[in-house]
Amino acid sequence: MGQTVETHSENVRHAILSYKDRVYYVSTVRVRFCEGKEMHRAIFHAKDAAGGEPKDLDLEISQKLYELLVEYTKIGNSDLILVLRIENKEYSWGMVHESWLRMFLSKDTVASYIV
Repeated sequence: MGQTVETHSENVRHAILSYKDRVYYVSTVRVRFCEGKEMHRAIFHAKDAAGGEPKDLDLEISQKLYELLVEYTKIGNSDLILVLRIENKEYSWGMVHESWLRMFLSKDTVASYIV
């Protein structure tokens, strides 16, 4: 039987999550890592990009996604945004520099900020 360890990081404040046809700005992620298992429980503390109150999204994530989140927090570049899409148990991701995005956007194109 695997050991359960909870880990969290404050360094995901520059993350955008697309989940169930909604877009969220993620402030923190907590993962209940279950050693020896392929799937883990994760709580994404996020705010709907369309507005509204912050909420906790309780998701099941794969070992590979867990490793991606760990590597992203190690980068430590506050200009780098993680763009993550989770659909069912599949995910896709990318990274973009916030300063690069701002070069092409005006204050009137906030919706375009969501990559």
